[in-house]
Amino acid sequence: MDDFGCAGDGVTDDTQCFNTAINYATANGARAGAITLTQGKVYFVGTITGYMQTAWDDGTAPSTDTCGGVACTNIAPETPGYLGYAIRIPSSQSTPLTIYGNGATILSSYTQAAGLTATYSLNAPFFAVFGSEQGISSWNLYDVNIGRAFIVAAARGAAYWRWDRVTINTVGVAVMLGSSQYDSFRDLNIQNATAGIIVGGWWGARAPWTSANGNVFLNQFNLGDATSLDGVVFYGANWGTLSQSQTAQNALDTWFNTNFFHVGDNQTRLTDQGKASLGAVTDSMWRGIYHVMFATYSRYGRAVLGVSVHNANVKGTQNYPIVATGANSWVIDGLGLEEVGYCNGSAANGTFGSTSCPSPYDSANNILPGSVLMYPVENIVLRGVSGGGGILDAIAEPPQISASQQLFDFGRR
Repeated sequence: MDDFGCAGDGVTDDTQCFNTAINYATANGARAGAITLTQGKVYFVGTITGYMQTAWDDGTAPSTDTCGGVACTNIAPETPGYLGYAIRIPSSQSTPLTIYGNGATILSSYTQAAGLTATYSLNAPFFAVFGSEQGISSWNLYDVNIGRAFIVAAARGAAYWRWDRVTINTVGVAVMLGSSQYDSFRDLNIQNATAGIIVGGWWGARAPWTSANGNVFLNQFNLGDATSLDGVVFYGANWGTLSQSQTAQNALDTWFNTNFFHVGDNQTRLTDQGKASLGAVTDSMWRGIYHVMFATYSRYGRAVLGVSVHNANVKGTQNYPIVATGANSWVIDGLGLEEVGYCNGSAANGTFGSTSCPSPYDSANNILPGSVLMYPVENIVLRGVSGGGGILDAIAEPPQISASQQLFDFGRR
């Protein structure tokens, strides 16, 4: 890195230096390459250099198909927003990029004060440190500290990532992906964060692929297949007052819904497909991502396959540590919790969902039903998953699911 003029003093903006080094090492993405940071240096990254669309839907429902036996409803085209990123990752499966951090630090311009802004935008400091207007494959990131980033990394799709020994501090969202396939996050320490690793089929998912007879609706992405978390520690961002905590929660969740998830649009699509009940359930599960360590979202019920979570620890959070729709053949082995399920991550403030700290996604309970919230589920293995305290049980389904259905689902597992 330093060969390309990076100052590494924590003050000088090294954004362009980073991009120049990556482009040289990879021949603008045409070959495999690597860059190395200098131990002890602090690289400040504060300039948006590119943008990715937050929506890829043209608003057109299938014109020759049917939804549940009737004509599909067209949803008006959405004007996409544009999420900025500073460092472009041109990595692909045949031309991987490796970044060796050597214990160096990367800092951006997001602060806790910015986290308390009532309304988040798509302007600085609300951008991703790493990103691309395309999907990113085969990206290796080792031994680096990253701080003050609204989003550390964002991409429409990710595959074959290898992150190892990465420390993240004072962030909005650690990782935000439209899809994830065969990605590995190992020995991640995420501290003072409002959200962890969020994977969802919202990019391009408003207009689904359909079968010839209209009875099968498939998301075009692999969502969270074979994603692996091993040794992840997640400490939620906590604030000086409960009011500040609610401001941060509302700001992040509103930003997420405005630009990505689109509550209501979800139910419209699923009603078209004769899946109105699933639409209501997923809306209840996905109104927000605040304080969630790991989440995978499948809008149309397409299974998210083969995810593994090993030896994870969550501390000081108020929301579900893990949220998943369409979970199939998952293994969660070791999930330790401390001060989880309470307002602002503190037992002194009462449980999340109580009158002092209402939950926008679960009005039926004043305590989190489970450490893991899933629906639908199949072939799930859980070992060493904590409950108790601000959480009722180890695993739960949304309250919109009938008691008889929950008994059937848990009995099946």
